[in-house]
Amino acid sequence: MGRGGGRGPAQLRFRALVDFLAQTVQGLPDTRIQDRVRVSLRDSYLSAFALFYLQDPSVLEFQRRFEDQVQANNLRNVFGITTLPSDTRLRELLDAPEAGFLNAVFLEFLRRVQRSKQLERYRFLDEGYLLTLDGSESSASATQRASRTARPTRPNG
Repeated sequence: MGRGGGRGPAQLRFRALVDFLAQTVQGLPDTRIQDRVRVSLRDSYLSAFALFYLQDPSVLEFQRRFEDQVQANNLRNVFGITTLPSDTRLRELLDAPEAGFLNAVFLEFLRRVQRSKQLERYRFLDEGYLLTLDGSESSASATQRASRTARPTRPNG
């Protein structure tokens, strides 16, 4: 998949993240009904990563726009995706309890960032890290809840 060149520690580069996610997914058991499976778990999870990475509300719409404009397949070249799932299948997969393995992927990359000392400038009162994140309301699941997630409230209730 690509050269993976760039700046910064090798274990933190984009290619390392994509390759680690792909490797982790390869080891997962596929509990879906095999007669109905059209897209591999690997392609499904890499598509979800691409969706969030590219900040596009629909992977398929992004794919169509990109192919119309540039006549190339960015998802195939950059993310190594061979078949795209439908948006519905992607939501079902990410809402499934089996998606909990993504916590391990996140924690592994947090560990890598901590070991590389890249987070030191964001250290806050020796208690944690001060980070600004966006998209807390745009990607919500009706079925998955985290116990430490802030819930936005509106003035009108």
